[in-house]
Amino acid sequence: MRRPCMIHRALYVYDPVALHAILLKDQHIYEEAGWLIKANHIQFGPGLFATLGERHKKQRKLLNPCFSIAHMRRMIPIFTEVGHKLQMGIENRVSGKEGAVEVDILSWMARTALELIGQAGLGYSFDPLVADSADEFAAAIKMLQPAIFEIHLLHRLLPHLPEWGSPWLRRKLVELFPHKGVQRVREIVDTLHRRSIGIYEERKQALLLGQEARSHKLGEGKDLMSILLRANMEASEEDKLPEEELIGQVSSFIFAAMDTTSNALAMTLHLLAQHPDVQDNLRNEVLEASNGEDLDYDTLVGLPYLDAVCRETLRLHTPVGLVVRESREDAILPLSEPIKQGNLGRRCAGLEARTLALSATRDRDEGEDSRNLLSLDDVHRWRTILHRF
Repeated sequence: MRRPCMIHRALYVYDPVALHAILLKDQHIYEEAGWLIKANHIQFGPGLFATLGERHKKQRKLLNPCFSIAHMRRMIPIFTEVGHKLQMGIENRVSGKEGAVEVDILSWMARTALELIGQAGLGYSFDPLVADSADEFAAAIKMLQPAIFEIHLLHRLLPHLPEWGSPWLRRKLVELFPHKGVQRVREIVDTLHRRSIGIYEERKQALLLGQEARSHKLGEGKDLMSILLRANMEASEEDKLPEEELIGQVSSFIFAAMDTTSNALAMTLHLLAQHPDVQDNLRNEVLEASNGEDLDYDTLVGLPYLDAVCRETLRLHTPVGLVVRESREDAILPLSEPIKQGNLGRRCAGLEARTLALSATRDRDEGEDSRNLLSLDDVHRWRTILHRF
């Protein structure tokens, strides 16, 4: 039901059955919000986060091999090498210093996450970690989200602005728009687009030069971008992606992986510092499994305590706590339990809502049946899952 000033009814969803239907079973009905798709298209180009329907399916089809278990096994040596560089970088900052040394772990994790996705995703190094090094692309990615927050209301207006005139004219109007925040976002987006083209051309050239040239490149042609380019070259004409969609994947990869990974890593280390007994148990498990050597994929995923630490951190401090979807057609949303209206105890017959806000976490309501839910005390305790060990 539409309301004045582009305000409309939204449904806040945290029911697990409903979430499964929205994100998996009926995902073709519940798609990304229109304003977000349009904003992503402007910021990153027509990549995975700026397309819907058949175009999105075509991109997903070509990207699927990049996220297979077989490919993850090939990525572990890259992750290990970056981890060693991180260790050296922090050691260089604290060694030889008298007394305690303050280390900004969030900043280090942001640098590490960027280098991980740079090497594994694009075959490109943004940051050596062992020394301070400025990179234009890295700086732009880091500044994008804060810059967007400054123009949040204008950001939400994008779907409602008409796409009249040529791209050149629309670009000129943006350049003339008298708002410092808008101009800041424009400069950042220009940097992302220019550098994305450069990285794309570099990977394409390496691919055309053959196996010998790839072996001397970072990632040896096993990065996500190289795999995507090879898959696109081998695809049928109807499944091939145009060049602009391939370029759009570059900044999309970086943006999606950087903040989520860095925040999760920083929070995990923060919690381990607060719980030294958990830290000791985890270190002992890793050292026993490694026997002084780097861990391979199968050994790493077979560590139960490490898995529990990661799951518990993500349960309590998920990097993406809220996702917005819009229904494209009328649908019945399944629930694990019926909804009751207020204090009257009546079951709700139905709700009309086009926008759905999906939450990863929730608290138990007072008086709610607690048979299948954590207690109020346990919900906010990081060690809830770890007590099983």
